[in-house]
Amino acid sequence: MAQEKAVIITSIIIGAAVFSNIISHEIKKYLRYVLLAFILFILLTRFGEILLLMDAVATITWPTFKEWVITGSQKLVKLLYLITH
Repeated sequence: MAQEKAVIITSIIIGAAVFSNIISHEIKKYLRYVLLAFILFILLTRFGEILLLMDAVATITWPTFKEWVITGSQKLVKLLYLITH
């Protein structure tokens, strides 16, 4: 929980830096990727908690879930890369 709060606070700070005019354009480009990674982390942890709660009802094993999250996040990162370039 503390880690998630730290990520949210860091995301807000990075988001403010991305949308402000203080930082140069080159640094903003990299900060956007960091911000997207933080948002992806928050979404995956929330989604993972929901799926782990469903795990008590369904028969999803942890290695299968882990592989699914890894491949899904890799596809999402590739999609975000294609959209931004």
